Amino acid sequence: MLDLRNQQGLPRRATAEFILGARRGSVLALAGIDGESLRALLDQVEPEACCRRALFVRIAPAPTTEAIVEHVTNHFADAARSLWPIWFTDVSFGECRNDRLGRLAAGVIARRAAGEIAGLSPYWAEAAARLALDDRPPRVRAKLAAIELAQLALAISRSGLVLVADAGAVARMGSPAAVVHALEWIAQHLHGAVVALFPELPRNEPPFERILYGARRVTADAGAEPGVIEHDPIGTADARTWIAPWRGLPHPLSE
Repeated sequence: MLDLRNQQGLPRRATAEFILGARRGSVLALAGIDGESLRALLDQVEPEACCRRALFVRIAPAPTTEAIVEHVTNHFADAARSLWPIWFTDVSFGECRNDRLGRLAAGVIARRAAGEIAGLSPYWAEAAARLALDDRPPRVRAKLAAIELAQLALAISRSGLVLVADAGAVARMGSPAAVVHALEWIAQHLHGAVVALFPELPRNEPPFERILYGARRVTADAGAEPGVIEHDPIGTADARTWIAPWRGLPHPLSE
């Protein structure tokens, strides 16, 4: 079977555009750059130049698709909790206190946001806001997994979200089929896109052949200075969830 690992080069300078411009519903594979370097590239993008955001998540080995989806959803909820009281990119709950009047005000803001943002559930937004006021993760478990994932994605970015899934560990361990199915399921329900990050592109054979169409490997830009490290082992990337681009303001996930 055809080996795609040495094909489809992507200039380093075009990497951010490749990720933030990923087609909605797609799963793309990317290699040749570690998570830390990729974060640095995306952090240089001016937020006003791109409405989308990328959310970095390191995928932990798990035996089933459901377990991987739950793992990713927890990271989405943690990111939304860190962004509070600013949700849906520009909706502020900052004046809402955790008392009766504050909870009523949060409900009003949530319902108003749902009337303005396509796909946002007023029930979810209000229930999630009340959880956030209690300083709890906004996991509204009465909702189906697909709905909850989509709503959390809107809370992080109303203009679209790209999940950058560091899949290096699960490519070597766990169940590759479960990983591929989970990434496809997430892309379908995210109303965004998924980019799977590998140290090297997997061979074009089951189960990875399903996500290798359009795969890219980051290459050094022409004229790059000698001695510049093109990429480090992917295992050195920070394991924390991270959102990018985020310039000009303190990052909500930074210490």
